[in-house]
Amino acid sequence: TALPIWQSFKPANWTQLSPKEIKRLPPQALSRYLAYESPSKDALAGKEQCLKRLRETRTKEVESSEEIKRSASVQIADEKRARLVGQLKAAEARNRL
Repeated sequence: TALPIWQSFKPANWTQLSPKEIKRLPPQALSRYLAYESPSKDALAGKEQCLKRLRETRTKEVESSEEIKRSASVQIADEKRARLVGQLKAAEARNRL
């Protein structure tokens, strides 16, 4: 089966410029030309490093949120236990009188 045109189409420059011609281009034309060129190895490496940092940050945030949820549930359980102990102590004190 053939892919739809928007999935198989790869934008590219219609004209190939020499490095000398590329240096002479004004900034807007240069950015427009380079937008359709394949990225350099340095740019690809930087992109990969950035994505890696984002993934690591996301996993750390998820882990820290899970720890916060656990600590909150433990804290709630401790409060319930303390309330129950207080009620038991109050009941014992009433029975002594």
